[in-house]
Amino acid sequence: MRAAPPVYGGRLSLLVTLKVKKGWHINANPASLDFPMPTTLGISSGHPIEGVEISCPTGKILRFPFADRPLAVYEGEVTMPATLEIDPLPPGDARLTLVLDFQACDVIRCLPPSSITLSVDVISSGTRG
Repeated sequence: MRAAPPVYGGRLSLLVTLKVKKGWHINANPASLDFPMPTTLGISSGHPIEGVEISCPTGKILRFPFADRPLAVYEGEVTMPATLEIDPLPPGDARLTLVLDFQACDVIRCLPPSSITLSVDVISSGTRG
């Protein structure tokens, strides 16, 4: 997972790119069924965030032996654009922590749910953008 450089000020635009290993997939958001865990991207609590808008891409529709209907999944490289409205920060540096929750599966099994964190450094002018 990597993020594009931050935009200074009160609005922060990110591109979070996921690289899913060949032979594996993660469930799209929204998940096709009740039991697969959807992939989610969020902000760790305790950050001065006023609003978050995350665009989950449409998943590829594939069939698997364990499901009675096709499922929407992410494979290969997937990009999730996100826009954050940040409260005014004092001048200087700040660090935001993004959290990606997902469940990796192959055609036979699913691994336990996992989380990955990504820190994004923001340089604040102390004013709204």
